[in-house]
Amino acid sequence: MSEIGRKKISAKADQFRESVIREMTRVALQYSAVNLAQGFPDFPCPLELKQAAYEAIEADVNQYAITWGDV
Repeated sequence: MSEIGRKKISAKADQFRESVIREMTRVALQYSAVNLAQGFPDFPCPLELKQAAYEAIEADVNQYAITWGDV
């Protein structure tokens, strides 16, 4: 492929790999599987969840949970 047809990308950006969520979405689409990696809800978010999210934001709870979950 000629240099003109190639995408120019930095060496640092070239090190990034596909995220697990994106990979699972791709695989689910490939096999027509149910994708549990990310959600596309077709219903409104419950008010209780919105309130809990608001309270977490106000309390600066803004880090990912540990891998095995949190209580």
